[in-house]
Formats: sequence, C-alpha cells, structure tokens
Amino acid sequence: MFITVAKIGRNRPCPCGSGKKYKRCHGLLLGTGSPSPPLKLKKIFELDKKTNTGAAEILRIQQQGHGNQIESFEHEGQRFVVAGQSIYHSSKWKTFIDFLSTYILRELSKEWFTAEAAKPIDQRNTISMWLDEIKSQEVARGSKPGEVQHITITGAACCFFGLAYNLYLLDHNAELQKRYLDRLQNNGNLQGAYYELLVANVLIRAGFALELEDETDIRQKHCEFSATSKRTGRKYWVEAKMRGVCGLLGRTDKDGVSPKERDPTSRMTTHIAEALGKPAEDERLIFVDLNADVETTPTGEPAWMAKAVRRLDSRERNLSDGQTAYVFVTNLAFHRYLSNDTVGRETLAYGLGLPDFSKPGYRRILDMYRNKQKHIDAYDVMAALQTYPCIPSTFDGSLPSEAFGGIRSLKIGETYFFDNIEGGVLAKVTGAIMDEPEKLAYVTVITPENQSFTIAHPVTDEQMEDYRRHPNVFFGEVNRNGAGTNNPLEFFEWMLGVYTEYPKSNMLRELSSHPDIEAFKTLSQPELAEALAEIRTVQTVQKANPGSLLSQDV
Repeated sequence: MFITVAKIGRNRPCPCGSGKKYKRCHGLLLGTGSPSPPLKLKKIFELDKKTNTGAAEILRIQQQGHGNQIESFEHEGQRFVVAGQSIYHSSKWKTFIDFLSTYILRELSKEWFTAEAAKPIDQRNTISMWLDEIKSQEVARGSKPGEVQHITITGAACCFFGLAYNLYLLDHNAELQKRYLDRLQNNGNLQGAYYELLVANVLIRAGFALELEDETDIRQKHCEFSATSKRTGRKYWVEAKMRGVCGLLGRTDKDGVSPKERDPTSRMTTHIAEALGKPAEDERLIFVDLNADVETTPTGEPAWMAKAVRRLDSRERNLSDGQTAYVFVTNLAFHRYLSNDTVGRETLAYGLGLPDFSKPGYRRILDMYRNKQKHIDAYDVMAALQTYPCIPSTFDGSLPSEAFGGIRSLKIGETYFFDNIEGGVLAKVTGAIMDEPEKLAYVTVITPENQSFTIAHPVTDEQMEDYRRHPNVFFGEVNRNGAGTNNPLEFFEWMLGVYTEYPKSNMLRELSSHPDIEAFKTLSQPELAEALAEIRTVQTVQKANPGSLLSQDV
C-alpha cells in the first residue's frame, strides 16, 4: 500500500520551519480517508528530531551511506516508509528489503511485471527474469513467507534489489524521473538506465547531492547529472557508460559486441572520448563499466586492468590543454552470475590529467595523506563503489543480529546481570575486544563495589558477521584503538586522529630525543601531529615488514 502526497509547491519552504524545501521535508500530507492522519504526521515530525550521535550514527552511515537517512516508523501494526512524495505502508515488512520488493513492483507497476511474465522467454524484460531467478532461489532455500532469513546475496539479488534500492535512493535524495522507469521497461534502453542508476547509488551513498539534467532538452549535449560533494562543496559533471554485449542487459548484435570478444577495454577510450566531448562547467566524474567476465591474473588483479591502464595512459597523452577527469573503470558483473554469491567488485580509479591522483610511484606517507585530502571526493566515490549495492537490512540503522529477534550484543557503558561471575553479579561493561577465531568477546566489567572482572562472552554467527562489518562500533562505542586499519595510510590516519587531540608540549616531549627536535619546535600543533603520526606509522610498518621502502629517522 502507498499513500500519495498532496502537493503544496514542491520547492517552497516547508511549513514546519526546518528550512528545507517542502519536497524534501514534510510535503507528505496523508490523503483523505486515512486513519488518524494527525497522529501519523506527528510521528513523522518526531522522526526528524531523532538524531543519532556517536557510535549509533556511525553505524547508521556504514549501513545507509551519507544520503538522507531512511524515514520510517511503526504505527498500529503497520510499518511506514517515506520515499520521495509518497508514504508506503505494510504490516508484512520486517526488513528493508521487504519494503524494496514492494517499492519496485509499484514503481514499475505490478501490471507490467504480470505482462512480462506472460511473454515467451526470449521476449521478456531482463528485470522480470531477475525476479524469476530470485523466486527460484527462494524455493531452493526453502524460504517461508514472513520469515527473516540470513542469506548471502546472489548476483540476481544484487541486480534486482540493487536496482530497487537505486530507484529508492534517487527518489529519496533527488528526484525519480519517469524517464528512468520508461527506459528500464524497454529492454533496448535498459542497460544505460541500469548503470546510470547504479552510479547514482554510489554518489548518493558517498555524500553527493545530485541534480538531474533535462533529457528532453535536445538543443545541446549534456551529462547524465551533476553531483555536488557535501564534504567539499565541489561540483562535478557525471557521465556513465557501459560496454554493450550481445545477449546481456537487453543488447543485441545490432548494439552490442560479440560475447566472444576477448578485450573488454576495446570501447573504453571511445566512451571516455564521448564523455569528454560533452560540455561541463565543472570537474568531471566519468564511469565506464567493462561488462566482462570476472577473471584474475596470478597476482589477483583483474585480467583487464593492465590493458586498461595502458589505454588510459595513452589517452592522457592526447588530452586537450586543461582537460582533466576522474575516471572510474568498473566491472560490476552481477548480471553475469545470477546464482553466484561470491561475485567480486572490480574497480580502477585513474586521474586523467591529474598526476597526483591514483598514479604509481613512491611517496611519503604524509604526501599520500595530503593527496588524499586534495582528492577526497574521488576517494569517497571509490569506497562506495567497492561496497555496491550496500543495501541496508534494517530501517533504523541498528545491527541485523539485534533487530530480528536475536540476542542483543553487550554494549560498553551499559549494566547487565552476569550469572557466570561469583554466582551472579550486576556489573557495568567498561571495555570489550573480540576473539574472532574463538567466537568470544572478552569483556571487562566493574561492579558497584568497584570489583573488576574479565569474562569470555560467547557470540552468535550473526553477531560475528555484524562485528566483521562494523568492528569499530559493534560494542556501542567508537573504537579508537586502530581496529580495522588495513594499510599504512589508514594506520597513519588513525594515528593522526590520536595526535590531533594531543597538546603540542606532549608531542615535543615524545620527540625530545629526535635529531630534528629543533625543527619540530617551530611547527604548529597540526603540523607536528602530522609529523609524529608519520614517524609512528613508519616505525610500525618497518617493524611489521623489515626492509620496507618506507623510512623515517626517529
């Protein structure tokens, strides 16, 4: 079920006084005849006042990204979800994916899906085929209606639910234009719309505000949409292209290459040239998907990567003066492996005309960090690409292991009764670390009598999966001990976060025996924090990897 919204000038300020446009705030008046509309509106208003802080907000962002948070509430046995200018509701939704199932059926229309299902296989729309594959997988798993199951997402689920989520994100953060729905329903136009919506998902989750272009304006060429970074305020023009392959995503031998073609990069530079040929007033983000089988070299790199880099290097040598672009080459081949649940995400970032972004060469850790800050928007895009489609399970950003009837994880700062300590005591959790191989959480607690204990607390498989996804906030506080750092740059960033809080005098004391101590004394507190973080990072890397190219005197 859904409730349409009464319009009051979509771009006018919202009457609630939030300062937002009406279309992005409470332009959500329930239709006449709905039960208790004042109460429902009150709950929506209350929703906006609920602001997560600390670990809870980090957890929500890790699941939902940096776009508008999911707006949802329960009332009288119904789950309500706001999307664009509509409010959907059902008594059957337990997970966010349950909602997405209803959402995409409504947006593309149940009648359309029914009509597609009646067609011969070779005439059916690709989206309809994805839905059939999902239903077959549910039957094979023995799924029961209304039962929440823990499953590994397959290629078919990535395609179908990923598309549903992409439509929702655009609806909830920008505007879901009818042209996208029309293109999706036309198998011949599906591929372009599918990839553009995928890119929209990535940019919204990465923290960009999208503004769609008017495709009906044929007076000039233009990109798919513009994207403005909420972090930096920089504006980019976005172009998204995918290689067409006969027999995939609606392409035929008239508009797709042969499936036997061995070089998936053959059209890449053409796509980039076409993107560069469109006018852009600001910087460019160009996305090109190779639409290829997933194959790797003996070193684990995508088989296409070396050739793609050579083509990009060649294209860079022929750029017009001042021409630059952030290029993201992807191979998100979920549609090629519908029953597979281990399809990787192959991605390559390249700075076309940008010598200090994603280019090989030796750099100091500090230079790497400064380059990252200079190009932070592109790093945010890459991080979102590597986790696509990143569909939330819960409506409120809570842990799935807790939201669906599971045992609640122990949280630092909360008090529990522990029956395995001296016959049972009431104690407050003061710290926790996870032993993944043993599936145990080692928890430190303190009683009202100031007695301290360390206990081994078992965790479930579902809790362990949540911990692996969210190690820095799993125990209810932001973990600042370096957990989750995967490379020297991430370790440096963690160390910098630590030293940023240090007084300059403390850092100078720590560096008192360093041969450059006099030079350090002339640095500002932020500069000294960077220098000390670099020193400690190099020490740590050299200790773990003797002979590393990283070097720094202490």
